[in-house]
Amino acid sequence: MRRTAVRRALVGVASAVLVAAAAVLSAAPIGAPAPSVVAPADAAAVCTGWTSHREPPDTIRVLRTTGPAEDTVQVVPFRDYVNVVMAAEWGPTNPREALRAGAVAVKEYAWYNAMRWRGKKGPDGACYDVADTTVDQLYAPEDRDPAATLVAAVDATWGTVVHRDGRVFSTHYQGGKDVACGSDVDGTWLYQRSAMRCARDGRTAEEILRIYYGPDVEIVTDGSGTAPSPSPPATPTPAPTADPAPTLTLESDDGTIAWGQTTTLAAALLPTTDAMRVDGRALRFETSLDGATWTALGTGTTDAGGLTSMDYRPIVNRWYRAVLDATPDLPGAMSDPTRVVVRQRIALTPDAAGTASTLPAGASVTFTVLVRPARPDAPAGSITLEGWRLVDGAWQRDVFRVVSPDAGGRAAIRVVFDAAGSWYVRARVASTRTNANSAWTPLRRDAVR
Repeated sequence: MRRTAVRRALVGVASAVLVAAAAVLSAAPIGAPAPSVVAPADAAAVCTGWTSHREPPDTIRVLRTTGPAEDTVQVVPFRDYVNVVMAAEWGPTNPREALRAGAVAVKEYAWYNAMRWRGKKGPDGACYDVADTTVDQLYAPEDRDPAATLVAAVDATWGTVVHRDGRVFSTHYQGGKDVACGSDVDGTWLYQRSAMRCARDGRTAEEILRIYYGPDVEIVTDGSGTAPSPSPPATPTPAPTADPAPTLTLESDDGTIAWGQTTTLAAALLPTTDAMRVDGRALRFETSLDGATWTALGTGTTDAGGLTSMDYRPIVNRWYRAVLDATPDLPGAMSDPTRVVVRQRIALTPDAAGTASTLPAGASVTFTVLVRPARPDAPAGSITLEGWRLVDGAWQRDVFRVVSPDAGGRAAIRVVFDAAGSWYVRARVASTRTNANSAWTPLRRDAVR
């Protein structure tokens, strides 16, 4: 398990009356080949079964738990997988050497699991190496487009691997606390927040990897043996003592919200000396779509405890940070970026108001689906509608349809209830480049006589 706080992952016969328009695959990163969906017959005693400890695998098998390919196993080009995970797990504006250490950790965690199958299978029986949730690593190519800084970190370290006893091992990592470089080392986890401090202190990626995974690890580059030890940083020329900068943090009250909801961005300016005053300071809140280009969002003035906040109602997924401009008595500071993901909303009508309606066999119902947002800069995703029928005590999917809404986010879908029994219908909208997938709609229940 990659994190201590696990976000739980979230399964068919297509009806002759209502047939899926096409097999749906999740969107691959731009310029990458589309991943393939694996048939159950491909499950084996081993899964990917990679054997090399020097060369990374070509592909990895990923269980998709969200998006158009939900409940299928995809075979994803390994390098594309690492790039997309980096976009989800590591902020693009973090220091270069920390990103490079993170790229090695992301790659090797997946590599290790492509070699060591844990017996996991998807709902269709196909084996998989990793899930797309934080049970393993976040993988969501529909709404995670890796920034140039992240791709550069992956490219720079693609030939680097960390060994213990000559073998790839599971390179765990997690957020951790904002403490001094290496002060939280336990030999197992790379703690991202303190690793950022290591990078800001001038540590290289190799040094960061040795700090967190142990001084005895072997760092191999390009399959040619142990990499040269990094040159020690030059001793800096003593400079006049400068006033220490305060610490600035920014957190959102919820990292995932639904469209139309408000998020609260809370900034904290923390003193680093007893004499430092942090009250009455003007902070600037900034936002970015890609983590590279930032614009001002608003301002706030800190209270006696150095705290201030602002409420914001975003339409799409965004990054946020807080900035303190330097003043004559206090150096400037900037928080690490934080991301808020905005889920699309979906409404399905008629919804039977939470009670089961009674229909004769063969009756049809035209459902109207409305998705928000739906605008040129945030188009609605594809809509999946499912109809499930109770057969011999088990729910069986008899209806499956994927449609594209119009520019206004609307779609009409006709369902024929051609068999007697208890039914329910639900719908969900898939992720896009700007927004996350919606939750499933409340169940529309029907008793077909």
